[in-house]
Amino acid sequence: FNGNYTRLGSQEITTNFNSRSLTSTLGIAMNDISVSKTAFQIQSGSAQVILTGTDQENSFNYSGTLVFNGGGSATLNLNGNSYTIDLNP
Repeated sequence: FNGNYTRLGSQEITTNFNSRSLTSTLGIAMNDISVSKTAFQIQSGSAQVILTGTDQENSFNYSGTLVFNGGGSATLNLNGNSYTIDLNP
């Protein structure tokens, strides 16, 4: 299947006893996602991912590609870095 997902949100983060609020937008455009009807697992496909946001002082923008490898794994390439994700529970 193909599709789009957008989430608008606000978060509060506390680190080292300092709190800050931020707003964010997550956009995902899915392409040719194939799901096994018997195992209920994603077998293949990809998605373009964009995460943007701002806090009181800074803004951020991350973009990349999520590739579903099959076998319960995916690879996220985000701002030049590559991460392998285990999709199994």
